[in-house]
Order: sequence, then structure tokens, then C-alpha cells
Amino acid sequence: MPYLTRMVGTDEHYLETELNTLIQSDPEMWRFLQQGSLDGVWYWDLEHPEAEWMSPEMWRLLGVDPATRRHDPAEWQDLIFQDDLQIALQNFQKHCADPNYPYDQIVRYRHADGSTVWVRCRGMAIRDNTGKPIRMLGAHNDLTAVKRGEEVTKNALRETAAANEELHSFAYSISHDLKAPAGTMHLLLQEIIDGGTENLSETQRELLDLAQDTAAHMRQLVDEMLTYTRIIGDEPECKPVSLRDTAEMARRILAPLISDTGAELKIDDHLPVVPGDPTQLKTLMQNLLE
Repeated sequence: MPYLTRMVGTDEHYLETELNTLIQSDPEMWRFLQQGSLDGVWYWDLEHPEAEWMSPEMWRLLGVDPATRRHDPAEWQDLIFQDDLQIALQNFQKHCADPNYPYDQIVRYRHADGSTVWVRCRGMAIRDNTGKPIRMLGAHNDLTAVKRGEEVTKNALRETAAANEELHSFAYSISHDLKAPAGTMHLLLQEIIDGGTENLSETQRELLDLAQDTAAHMRQLVDEMLTYTRIIGDEPECKPVSLRDTAEMARRILAPLISDTGAELKIDDHLPVVPGDPTQLKTLMQNLLE
């Protein structure tokens, strides 16, 4: 067919005009669009409601041989979930009464294998000169994969919530059991210091100070774990954190390991302040250095 000349200054683009003409004149164009973008088309005679043409794709979507079905609404109405059928009928009546009310809903069908098929069903009433609906053109889109994906996501979220609750209970129990020994260790060290350190060598005093720092760090870790058990599953607290201060804290914690390995740790004076969770950044820095 001759192609249309491009029209400038009109509301309709020349390619849209050309495509509309092709669809009207070439049945293959309509079949391509129907089969390539839809999972079923139906056309219903509202003046003779027992007559409804349904494309083969609609039946194949439900695992049914199209040759075994008549073009009759009763053929599919026993496959659709009855609750969804009632919603579709209500929307149909509202659309017939008001063209601006959309006929558009997601409904469920029973597949031949017993599974559920989720379908977005849309339609448009075709009216006579008086506005009376005489035909209904509709289209189906298969949403089963989307709905199954949503269900998988919901199940995963439920499992995650259950796992977080279990982790919460476990972490709380462990941290609670550790808090008492950490506190006892701190008190015992303090008793030694209060008893006097005059008879201790310089090395012994340094080791005692390190033991105190280690005990204090242990108590802090337990407190942080108790805090963490209360916020499992929540978004981390984000605040400005000095990476230099964080690195210095990690150096004090790892002092025995640094000494034993003969490592040399240099901390840049210009490490930035970054947004983050202080506890998590401290743990990250300590793990990286270790």
C-alpha cells in the first residue's frame, strides 16, 4: 500500500495515522499486536449476551484446548473465582452506566492443572448512537508471574521477621549472660588498683591498665549488643562519625595484637567525618585492621 505523506501541524503524528491505516487494512498487523502484547482478546454481543468470541490465546492461558470450548460466557464463568466474578460484573455495570468509569480489574482463574492464573481484565463498551452499550471489547494480560513473585517476597519478609525475632532473643540471652562476668571482672580489677600498685613494676602497671581498658571494652560491647538486640530489623542510626577517632579506638582495642605481631599502625590526621552508624563503623574498622 502507498505510505502516507507526513502531515505537519496536525495533532495526530503521521506515523500514528499510518499505523492506524495499516491495522485497518491488513489483518496480519492486528494479529501481530494481539498475539504479541495480549494474552487473550474477547468481544461480547451485549444484545445477545450468550454470544461472546474469545481468542485462542485466552483459552491456552488457562491450559484449555480452544477447540473444546464454545463462544459462550458460560464457558469461562465456571473457571473464574466467584468473588472476582462478582467484582467484574459490578465494574461492568458501572462502566455501562458511565463510560468514564473504567472496566479494569485483576481476577483469578483456575488453570486446567489446578493452579491459579492471575489475569488483568480490561474492557471498553461500544455504544450505539443513543449511548446504549451494544458490544464489549476486552483484553487479558497474564500477571501470574508477578503475583507469584509478590507472594515469594511476602513469604521472604515473613521468614526474615521470624529470623530477626529469633536472633533478637538469642543475642539478648547471650549479651545478658555476658554482662555479669564483664562487670565482675571490672570490679576485681578495681579492687587490685584500690589495694595499691606501688609494688608493681612499670610493665605490670601497664598490663593492669590494659586489662582495665579491655574489661571496659567488653562491658561496652555487651551494652552495644543489648542495644542492637532492640533495633534488629530497623534502619541503622546514621550520624556524623569521625573516622580518626574510630581508628584510634580500634588501635586501643587491638593494642595487644599490634604489640604481639610487631605491627606499625599509622593513622592519618585528615581522616574525614562520615555519616554512618558509630558502632558498626567501629566494628568495621576493627575487623579491617585485625
